[in-house]
Amino acid sequence: MLELLLVGQCEIGVLVLGRDQGTYSDLRRRATRQPIGQGLRPTVAAAGDLARMLEALGRDDDLPRLRTMQRIVELDRGRALEL
Repeated sequence: MLELLLVGQCEIGVLVLGRDQGTYSDLRRRATRQPIGQGLRPTVAAAGDLARMLEALGRDDDLPRLRTMQRIVELDRGRALEL
């Protein structure tokens, strides 16, 4: 669920996940560092976590992206089974 907080003149969106979504430590543990060029390697949440966050937003406009993310997760699981 997305909650909007008003901080001064700014509105900040905070995604609130249920208890079954795990903790921040769980998200960090599943995350990977991805090279994006010029020596930069930011930490990126796992595809499954990104899909769950996208789904939690509950926006109809995100459905095509959500389907794509879910397919990526399925492909990753299939690849892991082959290894």
